[in-house]
This record gives sequence, structure tokens and C-alpha cells, in this order.
Amino acid sequence: MVTLVDAVEQHSPGHQLKTLLTSNLSTPLPLHISLSAPLSVPGERKDAFSETLRRKLPSLIPFNVNLSDLSWVSNNDATRWFLVLKCEPPARDELNELLRTCNRVCKDFGLAQLYMDASLSALDNRSVMRSPARKLNKVRRKSEREQKERDSLKEELSWIEDFGDHFHFSIAWCLKEPEEGAGMGLEAIQRLMQDVEDMNVKLDSVKVKIGNVVTSLELDGGQRWSKRGILG
Repeated sequence: MVTLVDAVEQHSPGHQLKTLLTSNLSTPLPLHISLSAPLSVPGERKDAFSETLRRKLPSLIPFNVNLSDLSWVSNNDATRWFLVLKCEPPARDELNELLRTCNRVCKDFGLAQLYMDASLSALDNRSVMRSPARKLNKVRRKSEREQKERDSLKEELSWIEDFGDHFHFSIAWCLKEPEEGAGMGLEAIQRLMQDVEDMNVKLDSVKVKIGNVVTSLELDGGQRWSKRGILG
């Protein structure tokens, strides 16, 4: 994967990529799939948040995912662009199950739910296309009834929506927006991707990082509970 990042940077003039595969000391860093956006949890609620997530996390065992497409993804503010490897959906839909649970806990604590705003916006856009005048009038009125319906829809989506297209491993980032498909179609990069797509990545825990404390929720069917500081 390091070679892949180097190749994309070489064929993306004007873009200096910062690798997420190794530290400044060249120590390998673990890959991860995000199950939430960066959250601001008040200090007095941090322990309650971690404990609630531990209790509600589904009893899963470790599972594997295969890597597929190489793509660019921006953060919410479009201030950073990430080079990512998309994941193929695991056999038993474990990633969706984990994300739905994390989103439910975030909702209970009044925090943002990952990918939900994009799903609702897309749904609103489809509704506007079906009935423009009627939908726009409803949006303008912003009635209490509509807000309740939206909240109800958001609750329903959190359990039925398939977020399979969103799951990915970030392997590098840059500050400047890359050109569409920058470097992706080059033969050299496609050859490297063939090797990457043969990889099978095992996922065996959910990490909750609050400040410098990392809480590890093991996917062992019973959720072991451990804490360690930033130095281990």
C-alpha cells in the first residue's frame, strides 16, 4: 500500500500526500474504518458515552473485508481530501450493524450521526423531483408536523439504510482538491490495485478514542473491556 500511495503522489502534480500508513518514525499504523465523525463529547459524559456504546455494541465475532476501489473523499468542510480504499460489504452485513449501533448511541447523546445527513438530503432531493411545488411549500412552512416526520424518518433510516458505499480505509490525505480521477486510471496504479484487491483485512475490535484514552471493544461475541493510555 505504501507503494500505491507513492505512485498516486507521483502522478498527481502539485499534491503533496501525507501517508496514514506509517508514523513520522516509519512505524506501521493500523488501518481503520470510521464509524463516526469526530465528536465533541462533554467531559462529564465521556464515561457514560463509552459505557453505553459498550453495552449496545452487537455481539459480533471478528470478520474479514476485501478491498476494492481507490478513490478520493473529502471531509465535511472540504478542507482535506483523503485517498481511500473502498471495502466490499462483508458477508453478514457487520459494518452496517456496527454503524447503525454507533449512530443510535450518538443520537441518544445528541451528537451527529455519520452519513445520515447525506442520506436525508438525497431523500429530500428525490421528493422535490417528484412534486416540486408541493414539497417546496412544505419546506418553507417548516411546520412542527414536518419536523416530527423528518425525525421519525431519520430514526427509521438509521436501522434500514445501507451505507455499504461509504465504508473505506483512508491511506493518505492532502490539502488541495485533486482533479477528478487523479492518477486512478494509470496502468501502473491499476497493476498495484490488483495486488491490493487480493488482500483480506481482518477486523477484530472497535476503538473508541476520547482524548488520549483508547477504549478497545473486542469483537469476541462478549465484548471484553480494556483501557489504555496513549503510551499503552
